[in-house]
Parts: sequence; C-alpha cells; structure tokens
Amino acid sequence: MNSTPPFWTRDYVGIPFREHGRTREGCDCYGLNRLIWEEQTGLSLPSFATNYETCGDGLTIEGLLRAHGEDWFEVPAGEERLFDGVLMTGLFKV
Repeated sequence: MNSTPPFWTRDYVGIPFREHGRTREGCDCYGLNRLIWEEQTGLSLPSFATNYETCGDGLTIEGLLRAHGEDWFEVPAGEERLFDGVLMTGLFKV
C-alpha cells in the first residue's frame, strides 16, 4: 500500500473539533470520517450524531456501527485500502 496520502486529504486538515459535528465547520472523529466518505465517494454514512453522548463513548459508537454494520468488517493487516476506517475503543475516558 502506498504510504503517501492523496493530495485531497489536505482539504481536511484544520477542520476544528466539534462534538457531534458533521460539517466543515467542525467534526468529531466519526463526523470527519463521514464527511470524507460523502465528499470523496458520494456515499452517505449514518449520522449517529444524536445517538451518543460524547465521542469518548467508544463502546456506544462501536455498538451503533455493529447494529448498522452489514458493510462493516475487519480488514486483515496488509489488505488496507483507501477509505478504510479504524474503530478505536477503550483508549481514553472523557
């Protein structure tokens, strides 16, 4: 896999953090992922903006993804592709 990010990724640097944010005015982690998918692929992911208290609530977000997750699956190491996402839970408490 090429480790150089595509040029268009620069368009997302500097978007401020905003809890439950889903626009260029501000995004949380999932919101940024969702914004990139929509703008770069034309596909819309569910918002979930009102379904969790904070973005630090990784277990709730994981549950939301799994509940709506027919298209979510683990990607084996070495088989990553552009637009794959990473779900991290339990790393910190807010």
